Amino acid sequence: MKFPAFGSKTTSSYPIRSVYLRPINHQGFARKLDQGENALARWNELQADFIDLLIDRNHRSGRFMEEYYFSQCLKRVLHFSDDTRVTLL
Repeated sequence: MKFPAFGSKTTSSYPIRSVYLRPINHQGFARKLDQGENALARWNELQADFIDLLIDRNHRSGRFMEEYYFSQCLKRVLHFSDDTRVTLL
């Protein structure tokens, strides 16, 4: 999947350091849209592609940006000494 505007001069001029991606909440008008059988697989692919893009962008630019939910999960997994609770930051 391509994200053509991401990393452009316009989007990189804003001081955004964290992006929270989430699927559409299928209530109201969105409930009427046919998402197809493989909506979850497509969403997972989109999110994985975006995280790969962030990693590449961070490496190339030297500026840090995160996908919020992924970074929270990663912090939780890598925090070995405290596996009995979740710390809310």
